[in-house]
Amino acid sequence: MAKIVLVHGAFNELWGPHEIEAQWLPARRDGLWHRGRTIGDGDVAVCFYGDLFRRDSQATDEAAAQSRERVAAVVARRLRKLGANLGANLGGDPPGQALFDRTVDHVTTMATVPAIRARVLERLDALGSG
Repeated sequence: MAKIVLVHGAFNELWGPHEIEAQWLPARRDGLWHRGRTIGDGDVAVCFYGDLFRRDSQATDEAAAQSRERVAAVVARRLRKLGANLGANLGGDPPGQALFDRTVDHVTTMATVPAIRARVLERLDALGSG
């Protein structure tokens, strides 16, 4: 069973558990080293779920697409309002627009894909039961 479970956040759809571990584990090991501790390879696991947020380029389910569009419109309005309230310039430049679009898509996926939270928690639970 892992002593440390690394859990990523949003926008890691194109990565995988090995890439996340390769990027994150050296910093964790250095932090432990500074405290006179070490961690073995078998003591670390990555709960990866980014693949659940990848869009299926072959999907043609029109009802799901319409639902996603409706939810995306609501999410977009709310995020724009939040950005305005915070004084942020959401979507005002190409990089800002791309981040905004990804945020809307991520939130829309969470709101429209049945049981996505349960699937993420299943993966996390599987790492704790070993």
